[in-house]
Amino acid sequence: MPASVSRVRLVSMAALTTMLGLLPLLFDVFFGAMAVTIICGLAFATGLTLLVVPVLFAVFFRVIPPEEGWACGGRPQPLWSGNFIPHG
Repeated sequence: MPASVSRVRLVSMAALTTMLGLLPLLFDVFFGAMAVTIICGLAFATGLTLLVVPVLFAVFFRVIPPEEGWACGGRPQPLWSGNFIPHG
C-alpha cells in the first residue's frame, strides 16, 4: 500500500505542476490552443495512468485481494490453467 501512495503522489504532482506551468499560456493568442491541448491531454493521461491501467492489470492478471491471498493463510490461485505443479 505505501508504494501505491507514493506512486499516486509522484505522478499527480508531476502532472499538476506541468499543468499549472502552462496556465500563463492560456491567455496568449498564439499558444492558447496548444496550452489547452497539452493540459487536457495530460489530465486525461494522468487519469488513465492512475485509474484505468491498474484496473486493467488486476482484471487481466486476476489479482487476488489481500484478504484471500497469502497474507491471511489462503492458497494463491494460478494465473493460468494447464500444467500447474504446486511446490511443497
